[in-house]
Amino acid sequence: KIMIKTKELRVGNYVSINNGFEMLVHSILQHDTVYLDFIPPLINEADVWEEDFKNINPIQITEDILFKLGFKEKGFGDWRKNRLYLSRDSKKHFVTNGFFVEIEYVHQLQNLYFAVTGEELVFSSTEP
Repeated sequence: KIMIKTKELRVGNYVSINNGFEMLVHSILQHDTVYLDFIPPLINEADVWEEDFKNINPIQITEDILFKLGFKEKGFGDWRKNRLYLSRDSKKHFVTNGFFVEIEYVHQLQNLYFAVTGEELVFSSTEP
């Protein structure tokens, strides 16, 4: 089990909880509690709920997830969305052109995308 460091999370990040269900970070309290909600387009008619950081896991980046996040494959393992380019390194992690930062999990990609573009990276409501 891989745990996320508390300082890595932002509101809006996608994470997985211990039962494998993917969730959206709604808010972060102190250093050990997170409020989670469903990832749109799912609708939560109930309140958000608390989860301890020890029960929150990162979501591994896959090609399917890149499609859902709106990236387009440019061939040979290269992907692009707006001004952010990704390519696979020898360890099968994604690295960004110009940054050379290993990105293995969705929340890391969301945070980098926001830093580069000033926009949130969210799952598309349509499948590729």
